[in-house]
Amino acid sequence: MVNEVGTKPTAGTRPVVLNRSCMGANKQQNQDWFAITRLSLAQPGDQATLLAVADGHGSKEYRRSDLGARYAVRAFQDTAAHFFAGTDPASLPESVAKNEFPRELALRWRRFVVLQAANNPPDGALPDAAGEQKATSESTFLLYGSTLIAVLVAPNLFAAWQIGDGDLFFVGAKREPRLLLPQKGPDLGDETDSLCHKDAASRFRVHWQPNVRPALVSLSTDGLSKSFADHDGFRGFCVGLFERLERGDHEAVENSLPTWLARAANHSGDDTTLCALYDPMALGRA
Repeated sequence: MVNEVGTKPTAGTRPVVLNRSCMGANKQQNQDWFAITRLSLAQPGDQATLLAVADGHGSKEYRRSDLGARYAVRAFQDTAAHFFAGTDPASLPESVAKNEFPRELALRWRRFVVLQAANNPPDGALPDAAGEQKATSESTFLLYGSTLIAVLVAPNLFAAWQIGDGDLFFVGAKREPRLLLPQKGPDLGDETDSLCHKDAASRFRVHWQPNVRPALVSLSTDGLSKSFADHDGFRGFCVGLFERLERGDHEAVENSLPTWLARAANHSGDDTTLCALYDPMALGRA
């Protein structure tokens, strides 16, 4: 029920999909993961687009976080299919999106970790003679720590979920740019909410907006925003991306994106990932 989406933009009035990831300077492995897929809905031909980016924490304390990021994206895809496949997503109560959805997503992520850790114990311990494995400890989940930004774009609904840092940029039908779901509270440096926290489900920020069709939605890990001197610089980059797409420079944007992200990754020193969906048909709609 979940199908991969091609990445090459198409000129004209069809949606443009962009996705790219660059490893941070002096890093040995990219801890980010991303995917853009489609999900079949209730009405024949109706589909939702699912976008997700995850940022594994990467330090020694989180030495399996590259896997944690992959599991975060997969857990979102599976949870979205569980709640929305074959349905009208906008018919679900907002309370489901804010409560049940994050709980299910966090649970699925933990199940992936439990299975991987059981087959590859971090301490080298093997199951006993009866094939039993000790219960997974919270310190094991810590090894796989990851953030997640995830979006569902349906014909009559825009919904987003985020835990941890990273940036969700949105342009609506009236061309009003916004950063959605920013972290609250003081800047704590590299500390962030994570799926590895026991209470991860309660740490999700959720945006639920029926009858909205975004002209542009962009998800990026914090390696991109950290490459700018300030918040205004990052916002200017996002606005510029939208303006170039609106002018029809789709191929030029696609060709330039690897260079832009490589520069950001070199400047911030962090892995840098961006997924975006541009839909010119949404412009001008109330």
